[in-house]
Amino acid sequence: MRIAWFYRYDQKSTEEKRFLSDAVKLYTHLYEAGAMKPDTMSEDQLLYLIGELYLRLEQPSISRQWFSRILTKKVSEEKWRKRARDRWLEYKEESQSTPTLVDDQ
Repeated sequence: MRIAWFYRYDQKSTEEKRFLSDAVKLYTHLYEAGAMKPDTMSEDQLLYLIGELYLRLEQPSISRQWFSRILTKKVSEEKWRKRARDRWLEYKEESQSTPTLVDDQ
């Protein structure tokens, strides 16, 4: 994921997205395999990160699914619930204020 940051800094979006895609695949695999060590990152933090990466990869429907996992858990860390909720609301506001390229007529 850090390599993706370098490409973002250099404004090379194709390469950035390639590395973000690799990162989200890895994090998803870690989550599904239950292979994340608790001292590295909490489950809620991992769910949030996966949701955020999908937003950056312009896949909001998948992102929403991951954010929803945090919000629908019986027990979750409040700070990650709040971040997931706030980030999704931020995304919705951004997407509503961005004009679409397709004419709806």
